[in-house]
Parts: sequence; C-alpha cells; structure tokens
Amino acid sequence: MRLLPEVIQRIGMIDWIALGLAVAAAIAFLVKMVIAGQVVELQKQATQQQNQIASANVLGQVNNQLIRMLVEAAASSNDKAISGLLEQNGIRFDVRSNPSGTAVAPAATANP
Repeated sequence: MRLLPEVIQRIGMIDWIALGLAVAAAIAFLVKMVIAGQVVELQKQATQQQNQIASANVLGQVNNQLIRMLVEAAASSNDKAISGLLEQNGIRFDVRSNPSGTAVAPAATANP
C-alpha cells in the first residue's frame, strides 16, 4: 500500500491536473458526439414535417380547384346531383347573371 503514495509523489500535482483535464476533454467530446447525433435526428424530423406541410398545401390547392370545377360544372349544366353532393359537403353556390343575361362563374361558399 505504500506504493501508491510514492507514485503520487513521483507523478506530481501538475501531471494529475493534466490527466484530469484530459479525462474531462474526453468526456466533453463524447457528450458532443451524442448531442450531434440528436441534432441530426431532429433535423431529419423537421425536414419530414416540412415535407408533410408542403404536401398538405398542394393537396389543399387541388381540393379547392376541384371544388371550383364542380361548382362551375353544376352551375353551367344545372346538374342537381353535383349540386346536392356539394351541398352535402357544406358548399353552397348561387348563379348570377351578368347584364347580357348569360350566367357568370358562380360564387361558392363553404359552411363548416
């Protein structure tokens, strides 16, 4: 057991401080690597969510265009089936005529 104090005396205090700093640096490096891995995962997750939002936006635009087309078709052909389908889904429209007596594009309103 006397060997340990002799080793401590031989190494010296500065060497122990250097060893402690080296261990602290190694631990800090490992922590940095773990955090970097988590950041990469969070970035992947954020990118995936942004893609979902972009897809939903495109689908919303397609949905609006489809509704407009159905309203125009129902109004121009006076199709009761399409009008009924739109009304079942909360979309009501009325056909207005311009001064020349021809029908204008209908104004559709959605009721939630």
